[in-house]
Amino acid sequence: WLDGNFTFNDVDFGEVIAELENQYDVKVKMDERFYQLKYTGYFKNNHLNDALFSITWPLKLKYTIKGKEVLIEQE
Repeated sequence: WLDGNFTFNDVDFGEVIAELENQYDVKVKMDERFYQLKYTGYFKNNHLNDALFSITWPLKLKYTIKGKEVLIEQE
């Protein structure tokens, strides 16, 4: 995390979302069932849009950014 990369290996998606919310000062809203999805991958702390794409694409999810709120939904 010191170099701005956040790597996750088979963790609950909720943990990834918590880190994303912390790094970008946003609030993520999503269906409760998404919190238990297993995620392996990473995001860089550079652009919110890039980070969201990195974490949602592998799980076939989509996102919408509205100010400081992010909505994550099924594709």
